[in-house]
Amino acid sequence: MQRRLWMAVVVVLLLVAGCGSQSADSVVAELAKRMDKMKSYQTSGVLTLYTAEQPRVYEVAVAYKAPHYYRVSLSNPEKDVSQIILRNDDGVFVLTPSVNRSFRFRSDWPNSNPQPYLYETLVQDIIKDKERRFEKQEEGYLFETKTNYQNRTLASQRIWLNTKDLTPLKVEALDSSGQVLVKMEFAKFEANADVRDETFQLDQNMSQGRNQEAVPTAADDERSFGIILPRYLPEGVELLEEAEVTQDGRSVIILKFGGTYEFTLLEQRPEAATVHLPYGEPVDLGHSIGVFMGGEQQTLHWTTGGVEYQLTGNLPLDEMILVAQSVTDSSGK
Repeated sequence: MQRRLWMAVVVVLLLVAGCGSQSADSVVAELAKRMDKMKSYQTSGVLTLYTAEQPRVYEVAVAYKAPHYYRVSLSNPEKDVSQIILRNDDGVFVLTPSVNRSFRFRSDWPNSNPQPYLYETLVQDIIKDKERRFEKQEEGYLFETKTNYQNRTLASQRIWLNTKDLTPLKVEALDSSGQVLVKMEFAKFEANADVRDETFQLDQNMSQGRNQEAVPTAADDERSFGIILPRYLPEGVELLEEAEVTQDGRSVIILKFGGTYEFTLLEQRPEAATVHLPYGEPVDLGHSIGVFMGGEQQTLHWTTGGVEYQLTGNLPLDEMILVAQSVTDSSGK
């Protein structure tokens, strides 16, 4: 009798466990189906980065239209920062409308560089991770998965989805110790939205940005910002040389570093123009969006605080990002 009772309990437990597993699988299957049928979407929210001394908060707005059109706007009114990542038939662009500056390059972004504010990134991470954890909470469906972000310190993530339509609610990306480094909170999400083709046009985005932001004057361009030194250098690296030269009537600061790695940092006022690069990859620097070019001599371009930077050398991308992040909010000497 006791054996029969024990067997019955085991069967019930197995059935319950099976139902839970099937529930997770059915949610994932429905998620894949919805993503496959989604021809466009618009979303907005708040992105918080805890990777600096003080949290950095950005307002994010995303527009997507099949097969590969994207517009991502990131802005921080307090820091007077506003940039746009654009993908259309002409390539991928990183725009800084306030200084009328843009970089254009060939790239497979965002497939090559997943982001927590992109719905397809979250869906793919959930589908691909066969060891994902699933839980139905009051707040929504919770998935815990591995990450595929460019920042390798982000080891795992928690993704909350609306139980009704599987739209994103919140994402938390964590390091290996379980500390939250990135948080994305979605304010709204509209699937199969009516997104016009003009949304992804370069000229329209540049003109709209200039209308909304103060455009630097000639006096601003001529004003010296001094020599801005990075607060972080890789171990074994030191400043070897600093100089100020004039190129095409514009002042350029040249800083040369050597030791474990050799690299050069150029600093100048940005010139209103579109820079064409053969290839590239958008890189999230926390304070701005940069453009990275790989190769034997790697190059990272970015603009922040009214100054354009170009970092070229043989140091790894992770180190380049740390150097670039340490430049923001520094004052010239």
